[in-house]
Amino acid sequence: MPRPSYILALAWSAATAAFALPATPATPQELLKTAVEARFLGDRTGVCIAAAIVGDQPATAIVCADPANPRKLDAHTAFELGSVTKTMTSALLADLILKGGLTLDDPLSRLLPPGTKVPDFQGKPITLGHILSHRSGLPSLPGRMRPTDETNPYASLTPEQLLGSLEDVKLEAAPGTHYRYSNFAMMLLSYGLARRSGKDFPTLLAEGIFQPLGMTDAHVARLEKPGMEVQGHRSSGRPTPPWDFPGDLAGAGGVRASLTDLVHYVEGELGTRQSSITPALRLTQATVADATLPAMAMNWILVPLGGRNILVHEGSTGGFTSLVALDPENHQGAVLLADTSLANLGGLIPLGLTLLDANAPPAGFPRRRSTPGELLLSRMAGRFILAGDQKMYLEVKDGKLYAQAEGQARLELGYDSTGDFFAEDLDLIIHPVRGAKSYTFVLRQGGGQVKAERVLAEAPDAKALKALLGQYKVPTGFSVTVTAHGEQLYVQGSGQAETPVEATDKDVFYSDASGAEFTFVRNAAGKVTSLLLRQNGQTVTAVKK
Repeated sequence: MPRPSYILALAWSAATAAFALPATPATPQELLKTAVEARFLGDRTGVCIAAAIVGDQPATAIVCADPANPRKLDAHTAFELGSVTKTMTSALLADLILKGGLTLDDPLSRLLPPGTKVPDFQGKPITLGHILSHRSGLPSLPGRMRPTDETNPYASLTPEQLLGSLEDVKLEAAPGTHYRYSNFAMMLLSYGLARRSGKDFPTLLAEGIFQPLGMTDAHVARLEKPGMEVQGHRSSGRPTPPWDFPGDLAGAGGVRASLTDLVHYVEGELGTRQSSITPALRLTQATVADATLPAMAMNWILVPLGGRNILVHEGSTGGFTSLVALDPENHQGAVLLADTSLANLGGLIPLGLTLLDANAPPAGFPRRRSTPGELLLSRMAGRFILAGDQKMYLEVKDGKLYAQAEGQARLELGYDSTGDFFAEDLDLIIHPVRGAKSYTFVLRQGGGQVKAERVLAEAPDAKALKALLGQYKVPTGFSVTVTAHGEQLYVQGSGQAETPVEATDKDVFYSDASGAEFTFVRNAAGKVTSLLLRQNGQTVTAVKK
């Protein structure tokens, strides 16, 4: 049955633009640059990307979303790697395993101080293999972690808080049975490896990874020399402070390194750069867990692609995103370093896979600033409940959407070409989700996401409905008649069938049949004087007779 079209007859037009296909890039460098530009050139984030392909046809490129305002970086400036660090921590453990000091079946408790209370499940302990495959059952973060600076969340974490947090954990299932990504677990491993060696963890990294592979720019603590480290940015493009990890906990995400460093690292992983750590690097690529998804090697996620496994790990901090991807079967790898947090925007894995295999799913397109339609704005407005019963309000003012979580400041939201709203001052995305009667949204922040539930308006009673009834005329002569049968409101356009509408907010009703929204407008005295009808991006005002 066709939808009734109440007032607006749409006139659709299609426009085509002639364009010339670019010449086929002649060099690996041009191919790489073109691939990165296809995803990020003109992106609203302003991100700059340092990229490399490692293998038989090596290439490097630096691409900025805004070529007119490039940021100062080169192949030797250092980016925060975030969780890519975990693969290096795995290599240090793999080296101990090869030397006969440990096995993946050893319990985590073997690396921790005597007397540390480590949770188990019905006598089954957390092993090192569970840690490396993120199947320990430990939460993402230590429960006693209390950041003193939200822009640098790990800086104030102490070993005492880390170990004490173990006492508060009760495992819900046997270790090894469920995937649950855990920075907490990897910080425990980092701390344990340092304790076992008698050296601080940055020294372990330097002696075990950086020096053997010639990673001369790599480090953990911030460098005092200006220009050696890149400024990080939120996904809105605003600068944000660096992240710091306490030394012995740095194995979860504390390494800073350059593009050149990571090219050497990938060469070590592929065996084309031989060193004392080469056997350990190769061991980290062996599958540790595949019974539940995702399949994992030692902190490498195994991604099926073209009949083979690609090993990937992505890292993200408050202002950076990184990716290392390995294709051992074809002896090649990819490195991507971004000076912007992209965790809420799809990250870098899709682009990394396309660099290794042209048949991989598309990497996406640049996110460009855009303008939301009036109907979308009106349907996004309302009251919502997030996880933990936190309330959030969305309201429209002067053609813009604003968000305000209960007890927090109101945020102005921008809009981009993918259909997402984003905060200008925070790393926060509101992704609209169309419902039967109105929109709700998924909120993405810090790499996580939560779906909001709209608080629907209570259905008005017969007395409240009576104030809305009547005929509303458009200057063109068209009219909308509003009636009620019991406590159900109906609207009827000139010459059209009567159809029910449902309340979505105070004085706001929606027709699921036509996708039209009806907003009743009151004067200062509270009397209904007109009706706004929004449909297909247009708004018509009808005055009450």
